[in-house]
Amino acid sequence: MLITAGLSAGVYAIIASSVLAGALSVLLIAAFLLRQRFARRPLIALRVLSRPWLLIANAAVLLLFATGMGFQFLNALFVQRVMGYDALATGLAFLPTPVVIGAVSLFVAPRATARFGPRPVLLAGLTVLLAGLLLLNRVPVTVSYVSDLLPPLIVMGLGIGVAIPAIIMLAMAGAAPADTGMVSGFTNTAQQAGGALGLSILAVVAANRTAGSAEVTALHDGYIRGFLVAAGFVTAALLITALFLRHLPQTPEPGTAPPAPEPGATARPAPELGAATPPSTEMEAALAPPEPNTVLAPPTPGQPGAAAPPAPGSAVHTATAVDDRQQQPACEASR
Repeated sequence: MLITAGLSAGVYAIIASSVLAGALSVLLIAAFLLRQRFARRPLIALRVLSRPWLLIANAAVLLLFATGMGFQFLNALFVQRVMGYDALATGLAFLPTPVVIGAVSLFVAPRATARFGPRPVLLAGLTVLLAGLLLLNRVPVTVSYVSDLLPPLIVMGLGIGVAIPAIIMLAMAGAAPADTGMVSGFTNTAQQAGGALGLSILAVVAANRTAGSAEVTALHDGYIRGFLVAAGFVTAALLITALFLRHLPQTPEPGTAPPAPEPGATARPAPELGAATPPSTEMEAALAPPEPNTVLAPPTPGQPGAAAPPAPGSAVHTATAVDDRQQQPACEASR
């Protein structure tokens, strides 16, 4: 609740230009971090957030998804309000972009990443995406879909299809196995937050020029400004990748080693090869399945298949009595 409300307040602060909402957003996010500091089972451990690589890589994730989500919204408005397309024609006009993204991410990105590594592939994808946005900024007021809009859409599809798998790999790099869930959740949050923040920023930039005007020229200029800001997002992601994501972390992050035993605790000896591991607690003993050849409810003497009881004083009788005494704690725990 704290992190969702904090991010939502931040988006509202951008859209409404509200200083109060911005201050509330900062307070809620700070309260979330404080909560994670003292929570027994935090959503994201602060020691994970102390990794510079994680924060820098997810900053690039945020910028990339801010570009993608904001571009889709503004371009849909551009096609409908400037080019005059209806909803169905707008969807068909967008179709080449997801087709290219799917083909590239399935067939090109994995091979390129395996050969060159995620960082060079990400740099190439961001460069292609930036080129597509710059081409989109050159679209005139009287737009031809085939010659003016389709080439930038295809180029942007190529860039996004290559960049997104690479940036996700970089964001997860160096995470210890015990923390992969937290790191993945943090990256997913960066994607959602980037989409919301990017959409709000680009919408505000476009609205400052197009608000209250139905002229095609004003609408065109406002959306073009939004595309230019999106190009700035990609440029920032390029700089982050080129300057700060140079060497992949090779060692697990600190704090992932098994915890040391408490003072005074007795270490349990390792079981021999092939030996059954004894239950560590009474609860485990209660939930443990019965050992092979152990009869929980012995058959009544005289029934078919019932074995005769061992004679008192025999070796079998003595071993059975000792085994019954050893099983009493487990039976009491089960009750």
